[in-house]
Amino acid sequence: MRYFVLFLMTFAQLSFAGMTAMFVIFSAAGVVNNNEISEFQDLIFTLSFIVIPLSSIIVALTVLYFAWKKMAKRSYWLHLLPVFLTVIYCVYIVQFD
Repeated sequence: MRYFVLFLMTFAQLSFAGMTAMFVIFSAAGVVNNNEISEFQDLIFTLSFIVIPLSSIIVALTVLYFAWKKMAKRSYWLHLLPVFLTVIYCVYIVQFD
């Protein structure tokens, strides 16, 4: 049962990485098409495209490592890190409306 839940959580994190990558691509494209942005804002969009999905992949690998070392209960809170980064990105995107 423990490995099944671990597999589901890892699959969910990797799926979330793909979904957030697409979310960042389309939301950034919508902002760039409708607003004049500075180079710094463009850098934020570019880094968001890299950092947010990469955080999900890193969390999935970290949780697998902790499960291998028999410390899985300490790592469950890590699943919230990509969600937190996505919420911060959403708050940033809303300012362009």
